[in-house]
Amino acid sequence: MSDAWDKRSSGGGSGGGGGDRIPRKGGSDDRFAHGGSYHHGNHGSSRYDDDRRAGSTSGGYGGYDDREGGGREGGGWGGNGGSTGRSSSWSNARNDGYGGSYGGPSRPHSSSSSSWGGDRRKDSRAYHRQDHYDYRQQERWSSRNDGPSGTGREFKRPKTEATSTAVVSSTNGGRRVVSSTSTSYAASSSARVSDSRTGAIADGDAAQPAQERIKPLEELVTKDTWNECSWDERIASQHPDFGDYLRPGQKIETILTTCPFGSLRDGSKGDVWFAKKVRAADAAFEKALSDAEPDEIDNLPVSREDVKKFFDALPYNVTFLIGFDVLGVNAKDERHCLCPCSSKCAKWRRQFGIERILEDFGNKEACVNTFKSSGPYALMQHLNQKAGQRIGLHYFVLCYVRELYGPPYCGRVGHKGLYPPSSAEYKKAEAYERKKDIQARNKLEKELEEERKAKRVLEEEAEKLQERFRNLEMVSKDQAERLKAEEENARRLGIDTEELKKLNIDLDQEKISFYHENYRDIFDALKWAIESGSKGTGGTVDFPDVPQNFKVEELFENYFEKKHFLFKPTDHKNENVGGKILRDWNIKFDTSGVSKLKKVKKEIQAIDKGGPSREFMHLVWQRFTKLKITAEGNDGEEKVLKLLYRESTGYAFFQKDEAIVDFLEKLPACNREKVKKKICAYYQAIGRMYLHAFAIDMKIPTTAFPPFFRNVLLRNLSPGDEAYPNPEVFRDVKLMGFDMNVNDIIGRSCNVFFCDGDEELITEETFYTVFLEKWFIESRRDALDNVRLGLTLDNKIRVPGVFRAMPTKALEQIAFATEGLELDHVLQFLLPKYCKAVRVWKENKKGELKPVDEPVEPWLLEQQKSFFEVTLPNVLKKQYYDERGDEEAYSKKIRRWEDFLSRFVQYCTGSPFLCHPDIKTRDDMIKIEFSASEMSGDCLPEAHTCVKTLKLPHFVYDNNADALLSKLRKAFDHGGFGQA
Repeated sequence: MSDAWDKRSSGGGSGGGGGDRIPRKGGSDDRFAHGGSYHHGNHGSSRYDDDRRAGSTSGGYGGYDDREGGGREGGGWGGNGGSTGRSSSWSNARNDGYGGSYGGPSRPHSSSSSSWGGDRRKDSRAYHRQDHYDYRQQERWSSRNDGPSGTGREFKRPKTEATSTAVVSSTNGGRRVVSSTSTSYAASSSARVSDSRTGAIADGDAAQPAQERIKPLEELVTKDTWNECSWDERIASQHPDFGDYLRPGQKIETILTTCPFGSLRDGSKGDVWFAKKVRAADAAFEKALSDAEPDEIDNLPVSREDVKKFFDALPYNVTFLIGFDVLGVNAKDERHCLCPCSSKCAKWRRQFGIERILEDFGNKEACVNTFKSSGPYALMQHLNQKAGQRIGLHYFVLCYVRELYGPPYCGRVGHKGLYPPSSAEYKKAEAYERKKDIQARNKLEKELEEERKAKRVLEEEAEKLQERFRNLEMVSKDQAERLKAEEENARRLGIDTEELKKLNIDLDQEKISFYHENYRDIFDALKWAIESGSKGTGGTVDFPDVPQNFKVEELFENYFEKKHFLFKPTDHKNENVGGKILRDWNIKFDTSGVSKLKKVKKEIQAIDKGGPSREFMHLVWQRFTKLKITAEGNDGEEKVLKLLYRESTGYAFFQKDEAIVDFLEKLPACNREKVKKKICAYYQAIGRMYLHAFAIDMKIPTTAFPPFFRNVLLRNLSPGDEAYPNPEVFRDVKLMGFDMNVNDIIGRSCNVFFCDGDEELITEETFYTVFLEKWFIESRRDALDNVRLGLTLDNKIRVPGVFRAMPTKALEQIAFATEGLELDHVLQFLLPKYCKAVRVWKENKKGELKPVDEPVEPWLLEQQKSFFEVTLPNVLKKQYYDERGDEEAYSKKIRRWEDFLSRFVQYCTGSPFLCHPDIKTRDDMIKIEFSASEMSGDCLPEAHTCVKTLKLPHFVYDNNADALLSKLRKAFDHGGFGQA
């Protein structure tokens, strides 16, 4: 006696079905047994008939035989009504399907019996092995009285209290219904519904909407929706061995495992290859009709429009040429070609509305059983045989295949499938494909190696990130404590945090444009007033022989010794010092040490249109804090005084008076006055450089002129003034790094902090008017007074009158630049200048060579546009986000203006600063110029900072992002005026 299989149920009550298969000893056959007596239901019994494979149960259902190698399948479902008085039987005989009668005279809710039956297809066994209840979609359910036929819906019957599980499966319409019944027809609360298309299972009626979610593939994939569908959806909608539905996320390779979808050549699923197929169809249509005789065309059973429709549909047939597009790694891979006129491609013909064309041509074009899946050459033989000497559908397909895969598909020959295997052309094509396959394999191995390297890099980065996160946990605690202290300080001083947020809101475009226009008008008027009637007015001011990599302290020392106008009094009799401060400067860098990697034009050295000046001023601001005074001390050693120092926040602070006094006391008494005058002259020169930047509308980095000192020097304001409200003061001192606890200050005397004998107690009011005044202003009075003299040209112009007329935020947006550039900010300033013509030398009628401008090829112009719109932004974006990945390192870079965006802007314009987007003009834009005449070969990008232009070769490095990045980095490192 052989083993039988008992499929046990998890359901309770009177019988059940479903569960795990476990071997059961005993019985004369291997079969699936479903029924009360085989399960833990306690009211049922089952029996099996070895001849008919039928069964009946009491309160449950029988099973079916699914023996490997056996010839019978079947099962029984039925039984006596039990508590509800129902009797029914359901029997199957051999492989004929599921049928019989279901119902009986004792059924309480119906006076008639019903039969459920169906004809099982010959290949249904495979579906039993895949899913015991997911039968083929071609199966039909029919009902006489009480069941809708083929609807795949649950029958609405009165509920009972029974909760045992039974399975009713309908796959017509792509849906399987699993309902719960006991001894009545009612669906219980434990009913489960499974959608065979989506795999979704839900309880009861909750799953009903799933029926409308997924469309049949032939409705989903059409010519109109083709571009919106995935490749898997396209192939599934046409493949003869696939059903009507594709589950979301399901891959075709996992279902049709015998098809070589994984061996398709690169690009065979892409848009480029599809476009080539469309062109081939158009060319084949013209060739097929042009080669035919006029009477042949007239005798066609269809119109010319129908023929064109057939050709237009051929590129959309993704199944019939699979054998041509595979790599051929396995011998059977190429045996997947179909004839578009065969029944295998019926779905495709219905999909594109050409099913009637085959009928119109008649039986001679039909090939229902004459051609099955085979290799490329077998398809070609079939097409040639069917085409014969007459024009028809097979001839049309033959023209299309020859056009698509003909020469130069494989070098000088076509695809090997077009030729007999023993021919010379076949061997040439095979050798060409083998060579291509080797290249593809090498490329794949290279990509795999790169992926391994990338994986190792990612693992290393992940380790670094974990270390950073561990450090950030400590930093975040410190930050939280600092924020808490700031909030406590604000609360103690009566500062509303909402007011602080409003201070950071930019002005709108209309307002900022209005203030900027007034700002420019005022300084233009000042220039005219200062220069009117003075000597040496007009033009630019030369700064000759500025070292390429100058040190700001050496530059100041040199100009001071030479009595440069930066250090002369404004009332000099023979020189208009004020006019030179306000006019444009012509910076002449000593370019003898400039790398040959960057071309420096002679005219740029002779006439400065802004580029070198911007570069010069940026380098001054960048090295501002290195300014120092040196002198011999009383002990004979050199003493050093730094005129500015940088706090941890990055802001530059003027030196305190006590440090200056201490420095002077270390010098011989006879030398102190001279050194003190030099200190004052340096500070005045700093003020004059500030004024020059304002006059020519050049940005100053906010770290070189902190917001608090701007209000003190530019607007002549102090804490406590009505025009300088307390919330703004609080924000400005916080930005500069003031982090003292206010509770430790208020209530104590000034003498504790300043040792000045002032015993007045500090209150919330005097914190601003007294404490901050002494802490930031009185403590560095010498430096501030001399910087103010430089700013006002020895009090000849009223700078505070200019800047008090505009809000602090307007001044910040117009005249100052914050650290670091945002990606969107930079992209707004890029302007393309495409190369539309190439200058070539041609002989004229006299035989003389003359330059002639010829338009560039359209594809080259498109390549330039693609470079500007895609490649360049992507390179900038990648570098920006890569640097932002490490915020600690990024913050250090932006303080030194060494981040990639800042270096890019500086290379193009001479300065890493950009004006506010709302006040930009065309002159502020960075022009990306593509040149054929000036840029040739594999040269580096060339910058013309005076006109803010970056020149690139017209072929733009073949739009290779890596090549562009490499070129830019080399240019940055070796080609800047002050960037040695």
